[in-house]
Amino acid sequence: MDTDNAQATSGWVVLGPVSLGFSFSLFLSQSLSRGDFSGIAHTPFLIQVLLGTTLMFWGLHLLRSAAIRYASGLLGKKAFVRYQRCEIYTYLVFSLPLLGYIGVLPSILLFWVTTAFYLILQLALIAFSSKSTGSTAVTPSGKFALLFLISGASSLMYQIVWQRVLFAAYGINIETVTLIVSVFMFGLGIGALLGGYLSQKFERKLVLLFILCEVSIGLFGIISIPLLKTVAAGTVHYSLVQTIPALFFLLCVPTIFMGATLPILTAHFHGYFKNVGKSVGVLYFCNTLGAATACILTVDIFFLFFGQNQTILIAVILNLMIAVLAWLWGGSQKAGTSPEHVKVSQMVPVRPLSYALILALSMTAGFISLSQEILWVRFVSYMSQSRPHVFAHVLGFFLLGISMGAKYAERLSIQSALRPIVHIGKIYAVNGLLFPIGFFVIGEAAQFDKTYAMGLAYTFIFINAFLTGQIFPLLCHFGINREIHVGAPVSRIYLANIIGSTIGPLLMGFFLLQYFSLKMNILLMGWLGLLLSGSLMLHAPGLKGRIWRMGGVAVLSGLCLVAVGEGMRNVLEKVHFGSDFSLKGPYKYLHENRSGIIAVNSNESGDIIYGGGAYDGHFANSIREDSNGIARTYMVAAIHPDPKKVLVMGLASGSWVWVLSQYEKIERLTVVEINPGYAGIVSRYPPYNEILNHPKVHLHFTDIRRWLLRHPDEKFDLIVANVTHNWRSNTTSLLSAEFLRVSKDHLNPGGVLYYNSTGSEHVPHTAARNFKHVTTYSNFVAASDHPFSLSEEHKRKNLSLFTRDEQPLLDTTDTAIASIVQAMASHPLDDQVKEWLLRTDLREITDANMLTEFRMTRLSWFNRRLAWRRGW
Repeated sequence: MDTDNAQATSGWVVLGPVSLGFSFSLFLSQSLSRGDFSGIAHTPFLIQVLLGTTLMFWGLHLLRSAAIRYASGLLGKKAFVRYQRCEIYTYLVFSLPLLGYIGVLPSILLFWVTTAFYLILQLALIAFSSKSTGSTAVTPSGKFALLFLISGASSLMYQIVWQRVLFAAYGINIETVTLIVSVFMFGLGIGALLGGYLSQKFERKLVLLFILCEVSIGLFGIISIPLLKTVAAGTVHYSLVQTIPALFFLLCVPTIFMGATLPILTAHFHGYFKNVGKSVGVLYFCNTLGAATACILTVDIFFLFFGQNQTILIAVILNLMIAVLAWLWGGSQKAGTSPEHVKVSQMVPVRPLSYALILALSMTAGFISLSQEILWVRFVSYMSQSRPHVFAHVLGFFLLGISMGAKYAERLSIQSALRPIVHIGKIYAVNGLLFPIGFFVIGEAAQFDKTYAMGLAYTFIFINAFLTGQIFPLLCHFGINREIHVGAPVSRIYLANIIGSTIGPLLMGFFLLQYFSLKMNILLMGWLGLLLSGSLMLHAPGLKGRIWRMGGVAVLSGLCLVAVGEGMRNVLEKVHFGSDFSLKGPYKYLHENRSGIIAVNSNESGDIIYGGGAYDGHFANSIREDSNGIARTYMVAAIHPDPKKVLVMGLASGSWVWVLSQYEKIERLTVVEINPGYAGIVSRYPPYNEILNHPKVHLHFTDIRRWLLRHPDEKFDLIVANVTHNWRSNTTSLLSAEFLRVSKDHLNPGGVLYYNSTGSEHVPHTAARNFKHVTTYSNFVAASDHPFSLSEEHKRKNLSLFTRDEQPLLDTTDTAIASIVQAMASHPLDDQVKEWLLRTDLREITDANMLTEFRMTRLSWFNRRLAWRRGW
């Protein structure tokens, strides 16, 4: 007891100052980076530091608790005592932000470098504690728990990369995204069944089975990217129904082996613990913790420095390393002997629940969990304007919560007094209330500081996942009443969970998000949680006499949800505009469907349209005011002499398409838009709504890359792409060299690709590496294999052919417009290929390196001018 008190005291002494130093360093660096030296003495800054210190302290406290529990399961008794004496000092590494004194800037990279140092120190301390005892102090179960953690990390690395590869082939529309996630989950479920069968049939070969699974995954990983690309290219013309079996057979090999590992190792661990809940809890904790870590590392480290191909190679190395270590450690396994730190009192007898109820609850838990994850991804993505890291970060915190919930369930499984139905009912109730409350709180916080609101979002994601993460291990513990062959029943419960996790994305992605708003779906998930909680409580033994009290709680919970629903009014505007919400007010129009969220807001320059929270353009066609850069549209008259067939990527406000439809030389205008909701918005705005029924205009609602691949015979004189911001998620698919080559194949001789660089110099550099001639106008790039040689007179004549009702859109009798037309006609379109190719500081954008999305942030981690010492 004295040792525990001493350890707790040392924790407060060290974690307190470290947390204060971390938060003070972070917010001071942020203030100085904005040039605001004076603000550090004001109350808002001090409140930020106070709140940041509190959150940091409890975060480190939870991290320390998890690390100690993991080490206690990994080390023997003597080694663990040695570990406890030194572990608190590993947290001093979180003082690294103090390097801001010399100019190191706060960034996600610095945070993960700090975390990586901490993990290295922890592993080094565990190794040192093990050797210092003079014996092999790491338990066999601890070794395999560590291997399963690494296995979870490699699996998520594969998933993230494979999704990116498949998106490039099949498109990034919601249908494809949902199908890929669902097929991946379904493969895991089939693998779980296979693993359960094999664990029962080859009871004495469990370690060998685990090794074979890891080797198979690694071997598939080696050929995965070229194989995925080959199969995707061969099935690009398949319908949606035909794509499902194609995706399944494409991913079934690795996902089946991934899913098989849990029941196999559960059967193996049961030989040690004689406790199903503890076995599943430990393994589920380790696997999901590794997966959560991989989510963060993949997008913030591996994609940043290596790209897709090298990331896959790292995952393959991890799989093969796991197989080798399992082979080396497998000879020391003596199943049936319990580690010395597992007390006999932990092996309590279990009174199992109805197996049908267990399967139903497992399926329901998977459905709720994955449905909530999808809603969180949409909300946080909208909040961040579709930053590329969002999906992996949300998934990472979600899996982290699942892992901690599994670890907590492991502790609960040794409590003989636990009533599982009651406990799971409470989980559903608390989760059902906290889920919608989280969105309300985040919306209110965003009006003060969007950075804090984002932190709150990840906190609520963790809490929701922590609650639902307890359910699966507890169901395994109370659903299995056998001392042997636990792998098979665990696999069936796991399969039920996977089925629910598969149905969730399908139902949410294809139906609920199409016909109900984000707010309605959030409330629906809250009501579902309360409904399940009430159903369980009514059938829980010993609680039927409290029916009136339970009814009162249910009524109050329902009223709370109603109040939260009312409080969520304008929540999208709040997280979008932040502190400017009071000025910009509610949206003028809002359209939500499964493809995304489209909003319209008004300001002094007119109505603005937003897609996914990011600027998409104005409703304007005036070249005089040019609030939306519409001059770039008219400039097509200067870059191609006679564009009869034109392809436009994206619809947005319809302003650009409307202008092009008035160009007399264009005979056919093909428009490909990924979200059909834009047509509904455009229909509200004359004259732009004319394009919806214009004889020249032909609209297609699908992913542009998929449309091009599925229509290889379509050729165009001009392809226009007002591409979204280069840093947004999956924008690489519209800027990469691979996409330029696909577009080039659809150009007629002399054809031009005319697209938005959105400020990235890597874009024209990439164009110069794939076309013979490149020029620029404003932030647009024009690329062709034929020179841009129109004379000034020819350009001016073409510009006069933009007419409406036989009246020119560019009326040169207006002095201001005449001046603009003259500037456009005289603008030099010199060939810039050599100039861009000579730039050694630029790189070609490819699908694999995802340059503009992930790899540009690594350049801004140090700035000596912003060192603190210069500001004192």
